[in-house]
Amino acid sequence: LPDQGQLARFQEKIRRDMTSIPNYTCLETIERGRRVWPLDQDFIAGGTVRLEVSIVAGKELFARPGAGSFEERDVASLVPTGAIGTGMFAAFARDLFIKGKGTLRYRREENLNGRGSDRYDFRLTQQESALKLEVGNISATVAAKGAFWFDPVSLDLIRLDVYGDNMPNGMHLAEAVTRTNYSRTHVGDSDALLPKRSELTMTSFSGITYRDVIEFSQCHEYRAESTISFGH
Repeated sequence: LPDQGQLARFQEKIRRDMTSIPNYTCLETIERGRRVWPLDQDFIAGGTVRLEVSIVAGKELFARPGAGSFEERDVASLVPTGAIGTGMFAAFARDLFIKGKGTLRYRREENLNGRGSDRYDFRLTQQESALKLEVGNISATVAAKGAFWFDPVSLDLIRLDVYGDNMPNGMHLAEAVTRTNYSRTHVGDSDALLPKRSELTMTSFSGITYRDVIEFSQCHEYRAESTISFGH
């Protein structure tokens, strides 16, 4: 049976961790790939995209590396044609853990790469969700379901899996999945819980699968002299 006191302690700790994330900006390196047939083993490389990412006023914003400013504009304008998703850096986790959206259900204890963990499943309506998907010129915020795992001793979040649910037919997506792994990262004078790696896959009704493998690195504290631009 789940330890409700332990879940409450985890929720309190993850709220503190998520609250600190807007203090940081990270380099997001996206390795893009495409698989034409479902039975193919390998993805065809589709290039590498590098962006800086941060949370500003509760929104996940992006910039070209070294640009010095984050603009509130569609991430699709910064990447080549294809499928892209946002929310993996922090927006989705903040909605789930800070704002307390969605419904949670205990599943079981599980072993993740030799590490004991507690697993909970969740479900969010479209109104509650921060999962935004873009395919071609079509974008939508979609309902979501999935699971998260946390260390029962340290109470650190280990992994967050998110599945698009009830996606609009116009997106022609059979499945959209993100899997994000977290770890403690030494930034400045503190240890921050930040995403380390995320993988997004989108499979169309025709069987074509798009994949973005995202590595987060070079995280540093947000500088006061950086600028934020809105309305562009």
